[in-house]
Parts: sequence; structure tokens; C-alpha cells
Amino acid sequence: MSKALKLAIFAMLMLDMFLVSRIRFFSHNSNKGLEGVVKSRFKKKPIYVKICECESGFKQFGKDGKVYRGIKDHDDWGLFQINVRIDRGYHARMAKKLHCDLRTVEGNIKYAEYLDSHGGPHRWWFKSEDCWNPAYSKVNKSLIASRN
Repeated sequence: MSKALKLAIFAMLMLDMFLVSRIRFFSHNSNKGLEGVVKSRFKKKPIYVKICECESGFKQFGKDGKVYRGIKDHDDWGLFQINVRIDRGYHARMAKKLHCDLRTVEGNIKYAEYLDSHGGPHRWWFKSEDCWNPAYSKVNKSLIASRN
């Protein structure tokens, strides 16, 4: 067996061990380490790290171990608080079509990536924009101040 083949097999085994450990880690419905996962996934788009922090505080799971649901709207699910009811269940249907289970870490992140490529943060997370977009927050504060 050549050295290159041995190295390739070793690399595949290491990758497999890594993936299995991640699946086990998140199968216990723990929020531990999710901030790091989000930061890793959105290295090139850090605005999504801030959105996730604002929307859920990096929580995918509630205290009961089930998907974390929004405080203001119980139909907002998971890390990115994807609303499963709005527009007659548009996001729920689209997520299902894309094989994104919004109740899982991977599915919620994958669907957020889809939303990024279909309108971006200003279209989908506008209700929390005053939290994740400092420029928006300054504009809103000045508009409110000008009205008083």
C-alpha cells in the first residue's frame, strides 16, 4: 500500500471520527459550543454571528431539550429564530423542500445560509436589525429623537 493511500485512509478516518463526535455532541440537545459552531460557519459573514446572538443568544435547544422557541413569537425556531408560521408556513415548507430540519443545529444553520443567498439579513431579520446592525440603530434613534 502506497504512502499516499495510507495518508488518504488516515485522513478519511480522522474526518469520520470528527463528524461522529459532532453528531454525538449535538444529539444530546445541548447549546454548549454552538457559538463556536456559528462563528466557524460564518467566518466570512460575521453579521450572521451577531444575528444569531441577537435572535437566540446562540441557543438551538430550550431547557426541555426541544427546539428553542421565540419569546415574542413561539413560532420562531432555533438559532436563527426561523418563523415557521409566517406567510402561511413559507419557511417551514421551503426548509422541508431543502431538507433542512429547523429543529436541528445543522438544519437551522443551513436554512439561514439559504436565506442569506435569497435576500440577505435586511430582508429576513429586519425585526431585530436594531440589535445586529449598529448603523440602523443610530438611524432609528435619530429618527425617534427628531419626532419628539
